Amino acid sequence: MTESEFRKTIIGQRVISGSIMQPRDYVVNFADGWVGIHREVSSLEGMLIFYWIKFDLPQMDSDGDGPYDEAEIDANYLLPQD
Repeated sequence: MTESEFRKTIIGQRVISGSIMQPRDYVVNFADGWVGIHREVSSLEGMLIFYWIKFDLPQMDSDGDGPYDEAEIDANYLLPQD
């Protein structure tokens, strides 16, 4: 997603494999950087943006952990569903 797409994102927006959702309170309380429905994390490459995704089907992560019903996903890996 592009920078301008980040700012237009709304709760319930469909992405491939799920929907962008408001993170649960315990998630917001556990991890700093939540601003509404996205999380901003400073990195060596600049600001990273993450969204909370509710998956259509449980997903495994790249380490083989899971399955997860919901997760924080880097916006660079989200593809809008047409």
